[in-house]
Amino acid sequence: MKNEVSVIIGALLVIVAVCLPNIVNAAQIKATASSEETDTLSVDKAVDGDRNTRWSSVPEDGQWLELDLGAVKKLSGLKILWETAFAKEYEVLVSNDKPIQYKDWKKVYSTSDGAGGQENIKFDEQSARFIRLNLIKRGTGYGFSIFEIALLPEAGKSESEVPVVNTSSGIKVRASSVETPNLSADKAIDGDVNTRWSSVCKDEQWIEFDFGIAKSFDGLTIIWELAFAREYNILVSNDGKKWKKVYSTKNGAGGTEDIKFAVQNAQYLKIDCTRRGTQWGNSIFEVKLH
Repeated sequence: MKNEVSVIIGALLVIVAVCLPNIVNAAQIKATASSEETDTLSVDKAVDGDRNTRWSSVPEDGQWLELDLGAVKKLSGLKILWETAFAKEYEVLVSNDKPIQYKDWKKVYSTSDGAGGQENIKFDEQSARFIRLNLIKRGTGYGFSIFEIALLPEAGKSESEVPVVNTSSGIKVRASSVETPNLSADKAIDGDVNTRWSSVCKDEQWIEFDFGIAKSFDGLTIIWELAFAREYNILVSNDGKKWKKVYSTKNGAGGTEDIKFAVQNAQYLKIDCTRRGTQWGNSIFEVKLH
């Protein structure tokens, strides 16, 4: 058992394929917990952007996890992706400084009926630097375990229809939405299969590419992350306004899909993701023209 474990991570509070919203953009987050079950289940895993890693406490009630955002931020809620070992009873507390006593925290949310899985928590907009999950009672015989936490920013802000320029190739890319800033649209065509674009968790999402000049192509390869589109259309255009459908499917399989169609000469390409194949959004590692 390790107590008062602190880790500094130079990362954003994000989640990969699980549908978490926009995040608080902090250059450096300090994550602290009452305990860690093992070295590999450390507290930084709850905010590392990887849904396959997790923090886990020792198997006792009365644990906590705290985040120092580095500066005061405006927040309107958070989402928690629990592992099987969830909290049945817990509180969300906030503060502008580092409280020593429980009474100095401000309680913004509490429940005695936590359900585990992905919990979406909303509260009145707060200005806070410190966020604390006060985990009072376990929902299982294990400890408390969290895959990922994401913080909602101040009300009314979104990343809908963000234009992005891929600096390596000059291709302009935009999308209907991005899940988080580091899962932006340009990641789908940066030549790196380890980066990706991810939309918010809704149907009817799209990603659009402007090549700058008309190009000739007769197909494309889409490398999907786990969050793939079950139904989608491929559209082309020469002006970005009038679109021509060149491919359509209602049975997308995810993984790597090689799509063929008649030769097209077009400046714009759009992947119109009409229905998701999972409960998450639509997420693409890479798009390659043929």
